Amino acid sequence: MFGKSETVRGLGGADSQTIQVRRIKRAEWPVLIRDHHYAYISFERFLDNQARLHKNGLMSNTDPGESRGPAREGPALLQGLVVCAHCGRKMHLSDGGHRGHRVYQYRCSRAHAQGGGTSCQVVGGKRIDPMVVEVFLEAIRPCAEEAARQANEQARRHSEALRVYWAHQIEKARYEAQHAERQYMAVEPENTVVSRELERRWSA
Repeated sequence: MFGKSETVRGLGGADSQTIQVRRIKRAEWPVLIRDHHYAYISFERFLDNQARLHKNGLMSNTDPGESRGPAREGPALLQGLVVCAHCGRKMHLSDGGHRGHRVYQYRCSRAHAQGGGTSCQVVGGKRIDPMVVEVFLEAIRPCAEEAARQANEQARRHSEALRVYWAHQIEKARYEAQHAERQYMAVEPENTVVSRELERRWSA
């Protein structure tokens, strides 16, 4: 690829020159040769990852109704992910209940914060999260058999790789022992210093 950015020169204060590097949209790149080199992922997968990262950004310019945003830390499964079914805005996590028995809730209060209106809706986290878990497990159940098969295949390949590795190690050790034996047998008996060293290596 070529032409992902361009240098823009301008005039600053007191006749000084400014230089800025501006990124160019992919559709306007002068050169883009796809599949020219071997890649870890396909170009389509790369574009999908880029779009997902853009939607997950906190400061994204994406339309609020389309932006997912990143998942956030906390006890709720859908924190940072759930959107209001009434207005399409993102719901945030808040505390509810009474003192001594606080519970987390998904609350849509953007309209209230921006225009002084009422909150669209409030949903208890302990009501919705178990349903999310149930739906998630139901969705991945058809993949369980395939996942188990792949795990078994991976374990088999790992075991086979270990077997080959240790077979090579044994073959190497056997060769080194035979080599040390040949050296010991070839040395002159009168050369006791060398023979003792070769005998030590052979014994090792």
